[in-house]
Amino acid sequence: MHKVIFYSVISVFCLMNTASFAQFGKIVDKDGFVNLREKPNANSKIVGTIKSNEFVYVFDDADVNWFMVDYPKTDTESLNGNIHKSRVVLLENFLALKQDFISDNEVHLTAKNIKIVVKGEPFDYKKNKAKFKKVKHKEVGYVEEFYNNQLVWGTDFTIPKSHYKSIEVTYNNSKTVLPAKIIENLFNVSIGQTTAYFDAKTEELYLLSLNSDGAGAYYCLFVFEKGVFKQRKVIMPF
Repeated sequence: MHKVIFYSVISVFCLMNTASFAQFGKIVDKDGFVNLREKPNANSKIVGTIKSNEFVYVFDDADVNWFMVDYPKTDTESLNGNIHKSRVVLLENFLALKQDFISDNEVHLTAKNIKIVVKGEPFDYKKNKAKFKKVKHKEVGYVEEFYNNQLVWGTDFTIPKSHYKSIEVTYNNSKTVLPAKIIENLFNVSIGQTTAYFDAKTEELYLLSLNSDGAGAYYCLFVFEKGVFKQRKVIMPF
């Protein structure tokens, strides 16, 4: 469930605290799935299962053997609980791409046969205002905002200042440009907070970015396999 969190000193502290460790991880289990448990204990209640090669957001590694995680199934639905550390590979453990170029609105990340170009630009709110709508859920008392019928990320109900202009991935000389539908609901982008990692064994590329700030902050993960876009995960980091 997408949570609306009001801006406060507490929310800023939470962002700083979680960002010091929090990151995405990949589920790897020979049985093809892993159990998500209520508490960091092998005897704890199972609250869900997650298939191998899916991605979770790791909030905390304070426990010696367990990660506290959130599994974003969709933009509006997630599961949270604990997974044994032996079943999660943190994305930062893969090959990190080099930042070759950075400006206010553009970043280039490269490896031997990989190049990623991410561009942002100011968002024209007046031109696109009609595409926004707010939906109030009376039964639970919270409001969600949508853009082109997709959940809005990064605004906390303020006017968006920026958005992604384009994301291009070139792998082995073959270029993939993300469709607008994949990135159009991601606002207040922080180009300088963009990183990428590559798993040579599976030929998967992981593009990550921490965008916006305060109560509107969100992490997004774009997954590519052999240069072809595979999936997107977005989550609030607190």
